[in-house]
Amino acid sequence: MMTCDQKHEFRWESGYEKTWSSIREDDAGRLVTTLEQLIHDAHAKLRRKRRRLSAESDGFLRLGMMRHLFLIIDLSQAMHVQDLKPNRLVCTLRVSNRLFI
Repeated sequence: MMTCDQKHEFRWESGYEKTWSSIREDDAGRLVTTLEQLIHDAHAKLRRKRRRLSAESDGFLRLGMMRHLFLIIDLSQAMHVQDLKPNRLVCTLRVSNRLFI
């Protein structure tokens, strides 16, 4: 519960603000907020850096791309069937080891 000393202020009850100061017009005539401009500038800077690093590298380095592979192996009782020797689980583990080495 609020006491007399605590004052709950709504947005419209707050003080005077210059809300229009965060909105600007870009070169194309579009309205852009300061936050949007900061994000755009940061992305442009990262793109320039990536292009520069890519040009300096020998071509084998690929920045900005993450590669992940998830291998899901069935560990149920069906993997102990011996239609593959010694069983399906051991064969699966051997093949997966060859895949990653």
